[in-house]
Amino acid sequence: SESQTDEFADKWRTLEYTQPDPAPACIDGSTMTSKSRTCTEIEGAAADCVDIFNAQTGTGPFAQCRVLGNETIQKAYDSCIYDVCLDKNMRCNSLSDFVHSCQFAVGGVDVSNWRQKTSCQMDCPAHTTYDECVSACPATCSAHNAPDECDQPCAEGCECDYGYVLDTTSLRTVTCIPVQECGCTDSNGNLHPADQHWLTNDCSQMNYCSNGTYFRSPYACQPDASCGVANGEVACRCNPGFEYNDDTNACDDIDECLDPNSCSTGKGHGQCFNTHGSYYCECNQFYVGHDCEAFKPKRHCADLFKYHGITDDGPYTVTVPVDNSYGDIRVYCDMTRGDGGWTLIGNTLTNETAEKTLAEYAKGFGSAEDADLWFGLDLISFYTNYQSMSLRLNLFRCAHNGIDSKWTDCTYKQFAVSGKTDEYRVTIPEVCRGTEVEYYDGWARWDLSQKGPKFIAYDNDDSTPHCSETFRKTGFWFDTWNRCGSANLNGVRYSCDAIPPRGEDQTYLHWNGDPIGKADMYIRPTAFPNYD
Repeated sequence: SESQTDEFADKWRTLEYTQPDPAPACIDGSTMTSKSRTCTEIEGAAADCVDIFNAQTGTGPFAQCRVLGNETIQKAYDSCIYDVCLDKNMRCNSLSDFVHSCQFAVGGVDVSNWRQKTSCQMDCPAHTTYDECVSACPATCSAHNAPDECDQPCAEGCECDYGYVLDTTSLRTVTCIPVQECGCTDSNGNLHPADQHWLTNDCSQMNYCSNGTYFRSPYACQPDASCGVANGEVACRCNPGFEYNDDTNACDDIDECLDPNSCSTGKGHGQCFNTHGSYYCECNQFYVGHDCEAFKPKRHCADLFKYHGITDDGPYTVTVPVDNSYGDIRVYCDMTRGDGGWTLIGNTLTNETAEKTLAEYAKGFGSAEDADLWFGLDLISFYTNYQSMSLRLNLFRCAHNGIDSKWTDCTYKQFAVSGKTDEYRVTIPEVCRGTEVEYYDGWARWDLSQKGPKFIAYDNDDSTPHCSETFRKTGFWFDTWNRCGSANLNGVRYSCDAIPPRGEDQTYLHWNGDPIGKADMYIRPTAFPNYD
């Protein structure tokens, strides 16, 4: 139907390539065919369009268009009347359409001064001048010089002034620009503005526009740069670890070590060494991570518990801290009693504590795999002076005279042992506390504001009571101010099934002046778990 045809045609309207002036060039088909759209000014419209009609007789400003023939001229005349009747502002557009049809059909036809004669002056944009016969082959950005001969007829319009060419890189506007401002079209038909430089996708070719001409040349990214896409643009970008230098057009190495966050040097966690395009770290002991950012020590069982989440009892490998000759050692950890994190320093299952020299006690002996060891005076001294340590004692008494066997515990909040030159003296500022409830401390009964006794083995026993000899050649911090004191936790063990006779039992494992069946000693940082 007519209405469906109008609706379909209206879908194809566009203003993309037109500059409608002074009125819209396209009117909706539905509007044009509407029965409510009537024309009451037919005579006035006919008068406005009479110059087209007069072309049939070879008179008026369009006399030269007589060659179109009466039928063509009459159709143009009727169309003009219809348009102008609906909108008087369409008059000049209708006359201009007729002129263009005439010039296209009859090349070189002379319609001089028709606009002046019909009062339809054309407004030309900047850098253009009106002419009744503008070449259809003008100078453009893609062809700077117009050809001497054009195979298309001229038409009235605006032509570029001298020194200007038609900008063919913009389809939305008709613009005349200086040739040096011309863009260009690349080999793929893409338009580019003047002076634009762009790279191919692999950065192997540089392309650019100059004076409207497309140029290209081989190209390669500078050293330490790679081809890539950023913000939709193909470009050479400096590789990670480099930054662009505007003065030298080069990618300079970034010295990452100037940043205190690199290797956490600002926090004293490591040393930074710059390399070409990168850097590497030498982390201080127990610091790990790309930038030494994480503190993961494994100095003792407390570290394994706190920093590594280990909660099972058993033997583990730890690293003795700071610069020393110990390196990695095996220890036994109690991770369940007393909130965990305890490192075993003394326990024997096979009575290896007997007949050991001071040197052997200093070095240590036994096996962490079986929780049967003496940690060693040198290591005990080192650890208890490296960090404030607590000492936990786990004490076992055999069933006796109708009393059930039982375990008790007792913890000295602070415990330290001096070095070899000070004869490995023990310091215990406070009595121990725990489930061991005797009023008097079972071991530390000397003046606790002072250093306690030295460590005595059988080969350095110069005490008058001969404590090591008395206790079957075992070594301990015997309280020689009070004979041999009330405890020897390195004493020889006995089985609950074979308790020594009364009197003789006083020379075995000893606590609070009485024999006991088992005892083990553990250390842990005093402020656990908040000790670092």
